[in-house]
Amino acid sequence: MAVLQITTPHNTRAVELPDGLVVIGRHHDSDIVLEDKSASRQHCTIQSFGGSYILCDLDSRNGTHIKNKRIDKTIIKFGDAFLIGKTILRIFEDSTPPVELVGETDKSNDNNEETSVSVAQIRS
Repeated sequence: MAVLQITTPHNTRAVELPDGLVVIGRHHDSDIVLEDKSASRQHCTIQSFGGSYILCDLDSRNGTHIKNKRIDKTIIKFGDAFLIGKTILRIFEDSTPPVELVGETDKSNDNNEETSVSVAQIRS
């Protein structure tokens, strides 16, 4: 079963990614709950699709980003990272590698507001 690694400025956790359509958001009724104030109550969905995953933003206020670009809907593969607020999410096939927080970087959002995002690296 696939695993979703969730890295916040404060910690990293991993959750098994259930089959079918998975809702990610701040609301307690979401399949995967984020404690990020920048996340919408129902922020995005992710669904398996032939060895990859379809990531779909649910018209969230602050957007879902991949490589500093806001996305509406895209296909992602194992190891690909996406950003919701200050939370970095990454899908792995079976288990997640250990990570460590190594600092912060500044990022501009769609409103040209500066935000600080934690930077994580995979331990070798």
